[in-house]
Amino acid sequence: MTIARRNLLVVDDNANHAGLLLTRYLKSHKPSDAAARNQLEQTPEEELLSLAMKVQSSNAYSLAYKRWKNQFKDGRYLEAELASSLAIGLGNESPLEVGLTVSHTYGMPIIPGSALKGMCRRGALKLMQEEKLSQSQFFALFGLSKEDNISDEQHRELLGVGKENGQRESAGCITFYDAWYDPASVDGRPFHRDVITVHHQDYYGKKGSVAPTDFDDPTPVPFLVVKPKAKFFFAIEAPDDVWATFTLELLKWSLANLGIGGKTNAGYGYFNTGAERAAGAQPAGAGQAAPGVALEVATESWENVTVRLNPGTGELSAQFQQKRASVTGSQAQNLRANLSQEKMDGLRKKRQIQANIKVELSGNRITIVEITPL
Repeated sequence: MTIARRNLLVVDDNANHAGLLLTRYLKSHKPSDAAARNQLEQTPEEELLSLAMKVQSSNAYSLAYKRWKNQFKDGRYLEAELASSLAIGLGNESPLEVGLTVSHTYGMPIIPGSALKGMCRRGALKLMQEEKLSQSQFFALFGLSKEDNISDEQHRELLGVGKENGQRESAGCITFYDAWYDPASVDGRPFHRDVITVHHQDYYGKKGSVAPTDFDDPTPVPFLVVKPKAKFFFAIEAPDDVWATFTLELLKWSLANLGIGGKTNAGYGYFNTGAERAAGAQPAGAGQAAPGVALEVATESWENVTVRLNPGTGELSAQFQQKRASVTGSQAQNLRANLSQEKMDGLRKKRQIQANIKVELSGNRITIVEITPL
């Protein structure tokens, strides 16, 4: 009966809801036997992801996006473009083992407001450590919970109440809304297929009881991401324009330098916001005014590293002492254009070259800014 019902799930290139595809339309899993897998042109999972990559935003979504955007004419929003792939919601339940957060109604990618708030909280903690943001301003932004270890005296100063009346929590003054994908970007097709390759499955799966060797079978796990250059619309609510301006600058800085979603240490989830060296506003809250969200950019030189080219995305990346640097989009194209023809051909054919490089470090983001081939 189950098989008969599954056979009725007919899907074609006109499917327009990625969430429905990924959760309901996988008819079978790939064979566990490596030899049987190798005989397949595409696994069932890969076929499903190929269909999901063709999903285009619907007219209904475009109208909903326009209606949502029109609610924020007061300037308390920002629009930003992905500088790298976005992997948001990898841990979500999914028949494909790796999830992705999409709108339940429209099937287009969204970034939950809770994720944005958590990312900005990390940025604000950095400002507190550098004494650029007071504790009272931090709690005003993100709220106060029972777990926050502050004295009754500090609590009275922050909220005007103490432990004696039992109130120990307060909400933050900023509301972070879900970020919506802009259907006018990347031709309305925001999805792209990526892959995680597990090289030593038995070693990881059996908690180290089996030693990893060069003879293990790599297991590629395909999954869906949001492609670079997709644009998102971010909106917030704040008690006044000063706090709104400060929070938007903090959001810009965090998107550009901390990244959001999964695999940020591997270069995923970063945005081009124009805030890489921007100074933020100064909110007048409790305590002294906070200085701007100024980014301190450090540079490093990495010698004799392997610069790799991802032919699918055009990304250039390099690894050095457990750190990974990358660059995408027009910046990557400019770096490749500055190479000699011989090195460009080598990069195109072998997908890698040896070089000395310069990188910029800002937050979690490490960007290649110069390549000198060896």
